[in-house]
Amino acid sequence: MTIRLQGNSFGTVMNSSLSKDGVLDYVPGGIFINKPEGMSVHNHPGNDLCSLVEAYLQTHAKIREKIGFDPDFGVNPVHRLDKETSGVMLLAVNREMFRFFAGQFESRAVTKQYTAILHGNLENQDGNGLWGTWHWPLSRSAGGRKNPAGSARRLPCETRYRVLGHSRHYSLVRLSIDTGRTHQIRRHAKLTGHPVVGDQRYGSTRALNYLKNKAKFRRLALHAQALTMCMAPGKEPRTIETEDVPASMMALYNNDKLSIEPVDPCIPAVARMIADLDEFQAALYPPESNHLVDIRKLAGKHYYFIAAMEDGQPRAIASFRRTGDGYVEIKRLYVPETHRGRKLASSLMDALEQKARQEGFEEARLETGIHQQAALTLYEKRGYDKIEAFGSYEEDPLSVFMRKKL
Repeated sequence: MTIRLQGNSFGTVMNSSLSKDGVLDYVPGGIFINKPEGMSVHNHPGNDLCSLVEAYLQTHAKIREKIGFDPDFGVNPVHRLDKETSGVMLLAVNREMFRFFAGQFESRAVTKQYTAILHGNLENQDGNGLWGTWHWPLSRSAGGRKNPAGSARRLPCETRYRVLGHSRHYSLVRLSIDTGRTHQIRRHAKLTGHPVVGDQRYGSTRALNYLKNKAKFRRLALHAQALTMCMAPGKEPRTIETEDVPASMMALYNNDKLSIEPVDPCIPAVARMIADLDEFQAALYPPESNHLVDIRKLAGKHYYFIAAMEDGQPRAIASFRRTGDGYVEIKRLYVPETHRGRKLASSLMDALEQKARQEGFEEARLETGIHQQAALTLYEKRGYDKIEAFGSYEEDPLSVFMRKKL
């Protein structure tokens, strides 16, 4: 039986408190938590996961009674989860159930499933879409970037994997382990040539710098998705899982599936998007304050028109107009509501500004409206300053004119 429960990790700040959103389920003798990445399980008394859960239980008498909390035993982890890893974690709250839960892990009766993003294009074993297995033996202690298997005596272990999808640079993978060598998934992934994204111990310095500085991704892309085990003696196994992969991981993966490409604005999918933008603008401003460019002009030689493409479909659009006065004018930047929150506008602006520099333009200008606060915020963050009306525009209380030196 599988139980899907709503639950989000309750923050990555060390002095945060446990909220109900971080709790996945209660069972007699234990509590399942959606652990945030970056939080130690038990090595920082007062600020670690066990401390936060115990503090939470102290203020929830009904829950303490329901799960049989023993204050002399406290809250103790039944299994390991790296500080850098997020996801399902079982904590025991009395000695009797701790022994019962721990016995299942020791006998390898627990199924542990993870979701990870790995570097490169990992293929399923034999290309059959089924589970493959990594068999490299590993030492008990952690290895390093140059010797992930470890220098001490190596013991047999297995990691099963199944590729869920690919982006341009990454593979989205489901993994399952029965053994529990230190950093087992991370070391096996490194040995196969596809390290876990964001792994500061086993990943490359170059990749880590790119993730931090360009992608603004600062976590290990490994999430403990589910635990399947018995919750009480004589009962059938149940599965406790987080409903979603962390948003930051999926944003990295999904955005990597995108490509910014020059496109013909007259192709049907793009033309529909332009029509949607026209309708959006018409609802905000009167005709005399809307400076919409005809689609046929957008396809002309004076315009550079691009789209964020994913799976062969445009997800967002933008363009600039080449002027004879040393600047380009940004036009037709539009991200449909269904694709907002993916930083597509920033990616499109990066591409437009880079292209303008390559063509020798020294400045970018634009006109936008006072009711488009998200756009104004984006432009200001990118270094655009407000100016007076330029070119053929006239001053308009509904318009905002901006400029940026390239």
